Amino acid sequence: MSAQYWINKLNLERHPEGGWYKRVHTSEKIQPTDRGDRNQFTSIYYLLEQGDYSAWHRIQSEELWAWHAGDTLAVHTLVGDSVATIELGADCLQHTVPAKHWFASQLASKEHGFCLVSCVVSPGFDFADFEMAQDSDIPAAWQHLVRA
Repeated sequence: MSAQYWINKLNLERHPEGGWYKRVHTSEKIQPTDRGDRNQFTSIYYLLEQGDYSAWHRIQSEELWAWHAGDTLAVHTLVGDSVATIELGADCLQHTVPAKHWFASQLASKEHGFCLVSCVVSPGFDFADFEMAQDSDIPAAWQHLVRA
């Protein structure tokens, strides 16, 4: 199965940080946060194609990534001045990115030309809690990780 197969089957659309997505579920339960009320959790399908990447960004909630199909996916998380990289795939099916950490992702292997994952955010995702990184936010030693 190809990236285009999944894009069509799941009715994915372009995501502002790169890649393709579709919101799958939004919890009806509301959770108060210091940023206002949020849904208790949200989930999306997320797909990256070869040559695409999820740019450095951060959100105010934890985000659990679960691998479904395709290539392994490198998820880079900035921890202090270092980067921790986890490769999601058949050997590591899920990974949680801590709240408020800069992170980015890209294909780690290129056998299939895509990777399909799900992302679950709690408290739920709201674009008001989403911040794209500027070059000054990411140490120069790590900026190259997700550039084309």
